[in-house]
Amino acid sequence: MGRKIVSGAGGKMGRLFLDGNEFCAEDWDIQEVGDEQDTTNTCGGGFGQQEIGVTHLEGTINYTWDVVNNPYVGPPDLNINTKHANTKLYVHASSGVGLQDGPYWELTLHILNHSNSIPVKGKVSGTISFKSHGSYTRPAGNDASSGV
Repeated sequence: MGRKIVSGAGGKMGRLFLDGNEFCAEDWDIQEVGDEQDTTNTCGGGFGQQEIGVTHLEGTINYTWDVVNNPYVGPPDLNINTKHANTKLYVHASSGVGLQDGPYWELTLHILNHSNSIPVKGKVSGTISFKSHGSYTRPAGNDASSGV
């Protein structure tokens, strides 16, 4: 018995733009996090009640830098505590260079951690951990419809 695959559900159409420039990542993940506010009171009939307070996004980006094919170009400048405005993480974008449409997360990306793995053979890899800085939008819009 085979698996059912939802058309377009693969991550291969995901794209990442930092400060308007495409950043070729191996993968990225993002999660929306809210601070839980306990609102339990005597009207709850003995059951807990909560509301969500302040929210932010957090996640990781894994990338590789192909030393073999590009030995003289340095990796991107991704220092800790830098903020990248106009960051868009596309869930499903058009194929082709320069095409940016489809649903995306938009945020100012604040780099919290950046690590590198330097193998003797192959590609240098890195992982960036980030949080959103300020407001953000969920993947409901696209550049074509928003006029951006």
